[in-house]
Amino acid sequence: LESSYSGSKIEPLEKFIIETLKFALHEIKEGIGADILSNSYEEK
Repeated sequence: LESSYSGSKIEPLEKFIIETLKFALHEIKEGIGADILSNSYEEK
């Protein structure tokens, strides 16, 4: 079941969703890191 899923036959929409989620996760991580940095600077 997993082998057929992880094959090269991935739906374009599914691939688009996966890429969007990866990008969103990266942006969220970057945003959180920036917020923590700016907050720590503001406290000083």
